[in-house]
Amino acid sequence: MSEVVTWRGKLAITGIGLVTPVGLSAAASTAALRAGISRIGDLPGFTVPNAAGEPQPATGAEVPVVPGNRQGPARLLRLAEQALREAVGDARLSQKQRCALLVGTPGPNPARRTLSYSAVLSQGLERVLAGLVGASRVQLFETGRASALQALRMAANVLTMENPPDAAIVGGVDSLINPLTMRFLQSSGRLREGRKSTGILPGEGAGFLVVETPERAARRGAAILATVEAAAGGVDLTPANKPNRAVVLGRVLRGIADKLTDPAMLIISDLNGERHRAYEWMFASTRAPFFHSGTPHWLPSESIGDAGAATGAIDSAWAVTALRRGYAGGSEALVWGASDEGPREAIVFKRAMGGS
Repeated sequence: MSEVVTWRGKLAITGIGLVTPVGLSAAASTAALRAGISRIGDLPGFTVPNAAGEPQPATGAEVPVVPGNRQGPARLLRLAEQALREAVGDARLSQKQRCALLVGTPGPNPARRTLSYSAVLSQGLERVLAGLVGASRVQLFETGRASALQALRMAANVLTMENPPDAAIVGGVDSLINPLTMRFLQSSGRLREGRKSTGILPGEGAGFLVVETPERAARRGAAILATVEAAAGGVDLTPANKPNRAVVLGRVLRGIADKLTDPAMLIISDLNGERHRAYEWMFASTRAPFFHSGTPHWLPSESIGDAGAATGAIDSAWAVTALRRGYAGGSEALVWGASDEGPREAIVFKRAMGGS
């Protein structure tokens, strides 16, 4: 059984940036998600065969600003750069700050690709970051849907090590809107199409959060949007798309349960319409002492489809915004995620003292 690793402490979120199918900024995206606005519809240029073998439009949600013929790492870099620039600007970072960039990405061979995006993504992100902040380094977490949450948990270690960077910029980027991924999902029966009521509606996006220790944020006069106060993660080796009794996810959730004390807490997750994932949450929730039937559970996939490795960052930015703006309903938010590649992660966010 996978070991569950937990972290306790306090980190400050001082900036967020998002690019999603429902908005080209964090403010626009989170407002649209709150309002239930959806961009899910026909995907131009993408078809799937119907029951008769005839082509029909595929359904999903794409970011309209990205040219349809731009695929692979070029598409991911276009998405990531815009969200990264917004997060850095929101936090008012400058060339004076030394930053670590921790980015969740697709697995090294998603949808059975033969080429890895890792080197191109790392080099492109390094170039973008070099023009925004001081000395920096890039680390990719190639673990799929929960990777941005895994990166956020690891940021706690980065910020407390000897000679730490001034800040960590944590996020994720992904696009399921490409021919290889669409064919893989369709051939494996995981694409929602035709009359199917379950399955994945492909999406895409990018999101970043600037994370600092509260002391460093206070010294430079940064506004604290929310805090991170606990994290836990483990690995579930149950094959993707197979029944999962949530043994690991249940242990991960119990690992942060003591930090969830507000009965009006909020949950945001990457549930994406696949039946086996809903069953996993059903089993996990029975093992979560903080959960009750009235706990609100928000699902960005209802508006933007499955954004893959970007989902954890999108969920986290929405949690931070909801706590800051006061529409979360309480003072705490739990964000959890599960990857086909195995990771199960959970993060506890809390409203910043004095936040509006």
